[in-house]
Amino acid sequence: MDLQGALLLIGLVIIVAVAASSYDRLRLSRREQHRKARQAQTEKLDFAEDAENGSDASDGVSAIPRLDINPGPPVDLDKRAIKSEVLETDAATNRESPIYRELESVEQIASQPLRLRPGVRDTRRSSSKDQGAPDFDSLFPMKQESGPNPHIDLIGYLPGSGPVMRDRALGIYRQNEYVLEKPRQLCGLRYLVGQWTVLERDADDAQYSDLALAIQLVDAKGPIDESELNNFVQLGLKLADAFARPLKLSLTVEQAIERARQMQQFADKYDVIASVNIVAD
Repeated sequence: MDLQGALLLIGLVIIVAVAASSYDRLRLSRREQHRKARQAQTEKLDFAEDAENGSDASDGVSAIPRLDINPGPPVDLDKRAIKSEVLETDAATNRESPIYRELESVEQIASQPLRLRPGVRDTRRSSSKDQGAPDFDSLFPMKQESGPNPHIDLIGYLPGSGPVMRDRALGIYRQNEYVLEKPRQLCGLRYLVGQWTVLERDADDAQYSDLALAIQLVDAKGPIDESELNNFVQLGLKLADAFARPLKLSLTVEQAIERARQMQQFADKYDVIASVNIVAD
């Protein structure tokens, strides 16, 4: 067989294969159409039979409704909507309820100005003529349970607006207070409480609005000297620099030395140790 005959035979085979495939697809398509037509006719007959049985049934059982795959919105939607009974009540009745009165009182309290220091004049908000050294006798009254005593201590006052965490301030204090010999303490005005407390006695999460560093001018060893006063001032400046606050001293170094000398003279004159010996008969 030559090449031309081979090519002709291959072409005939391809034509026969394409024709057979087309015939099979046509046959399957007609079969599917006949199946759908029979199914639709069967469903119509079943629906008519169900309707007839439902209307003529003697036992009162109605026909089972068919499932609607694309239902419309329910006609009784408004009836089934959830309605709040509170909105339908009278406004005057709501105002007389205990919950409404409680919320109103809370709103009034929240709108009042915050006083961080009850009964104490805020020197940071004073007029221009009063600006300067604060009134330490008012800031640290003698009747307070803890805190500096302006009559026997030199106080470094560090006012501020934001809260200071206890651990941060106490860490700076402990790293530098070893150079001091006289009794000293770091106190803070509790944030939103308005009470002076000693940082070393407070909880770890305590916060303060103001800080106060204090050192006692006289103890049993004698009055404080200028060198220790300078170390005390340096510690106050480190705290002021760490928290970006001013440092206001209750006394200058010269005034502190003079007061320490006067207190020592008073102690030498009036401090008396009395001893009583009890002897059994």
